[in-house]
Amino acid sequence: MFEGKHIQVGAGRYIQCHGALKRAGEEMVFFGKKAYLLYGDQMVKGKTSQVLEKSLRGSGITFQSEIFEGPSTEKSFGDVAARVRESGAEIVAGIGGGRIIDIAKAAGDMADVSIFTIPTSAATCAAYAVLYVVYGEDGNVDHSGFLNHEISGVIVDMDLVVNDCPRRYFVSGIVDAMAKKPEFSFTMSHLKDEGMIATSEIATKIADFTYSKYMRDTRQALRDFDDKKDSMLLDDMVNMNIMLTGMVSDLSTGGKQLAVAHNFYDAICCMHKDVRKKYLHGEIVAMALPLQLAVNGSPEAEIEEFYGHDYAAMEGLLAGADGWMSGFPAVLPKQCRRLQDACFAKDVDAAIAAQNNIQPYIDYFFYDKVNGVPHWQEICKYTLQAQGLDVGLPRKPLGELDDANKKKIEKLLADME
Repeated sequence: MFEGKHIQVGAGRYIQCHGALKRAGEEMVFFGKKAYLLYGDQMVKGKTSQVLEKSLRGSGITFQSEIFEGPSTEKSFGDVAARVRESGAEIVAGIGGGRIIDIAKAAGDMADVSIFTIPTSAATCAAYAVLYVVYGEDGNVDHSGFLNHEISGVIVDMDLVVNDCPRRYFVSGIVDAMAKKPEFSFTMSHLKDEGMIATSEIATKIADFTYSKYMRDTRQALRDFDDKKDSMLLDDMVNMNIMLTGMVSDLSTGGKQLAVAHNFYDAICCMHKDVRKKYLHGEIVAMALPLQLAVNGSPEAEIEEFYGHDYAAMEGLLAGADGWMSGFPAVLPKQCRRLQDACFAKDVDAAIAAQNNIQPYIDYFFYDKVNGVPHWQEICKYTLQAQGLDVGLPRKPLGELDDANKKKIEKLLADME
């Protein structure tokens, strides 16, 4: 089943809380007194170095550090590992996103030192997974490598991954993690006994749990994220993005899976490198989730849940459509005109920003209405009224919105640019 190979799951220790970075020294000192810190870029170092390095000094740990912006390739691993050995470090710590964390893991493994990961977003499970992605010098995904020993510690500071990180990264981690269930569903339904090894079955159970929770609770979690609310739900979501999804990845090592969604990402890296540079890993994986479900033979209703609402307007305009037929320009004319102008100018970044600006209102319109399901005309009428346009109440039997929905609309409008 495992061809005599040992089984590894994640990390020796996993710390997740507000202020976790202050505990880095007391965690690392179990593994040595000299560390090599690998920062992903200058911004990451600016966010973390003061607290991290103070913590290390407080525990009597000396350190060297560098900012490394190279790719996750065999050459990078070897170069960094050589510097780690030369420094005499007993610990290597990767601070930043998935790229630098994978480099730290691979280089630490080559140098035979303890590995710590300190993610600055909840966009990836790389901080917990024992595998790392190896790219070729041409930028294509080449293969996955596996550590000889598990990660010594993962430090997830909620002040970084929630309070000081764009929403986009949190969402990317969610949709990346959601791919695990349909990828494993194929294994269990099509490979039958060959795929029914115990660790894969457990991985599937965890993936089922996280997928169901994401489908049920993500909208509330995003509201908590936007409000920087210290909620148990948000804590769970970050844990699921990093630890539980990493555990699924680790447990699946001995099984087989048809990972269409993740292979789609690999294909984009190979054939559309310009596209890869504009989007996060999870955003590209998410584009292929409907395809993965279709390959699995999932019902159309389940596939349609991933299509969302009203992105078709942005996509159509970018593709060359001459106009936009929808209710939203009628009630958000300034914001929708900004989206249309960006699309006509083929300014994709500006178009995405304009779409994100109005998306919370769209989510409210379709999903997040307070106290039931007020009619769309009631919502549209009050949206205009709240902007100073007195258009009167909708015709009977429709009427005025309740106060809770009015306040919700007023806040959404106030939050728009």
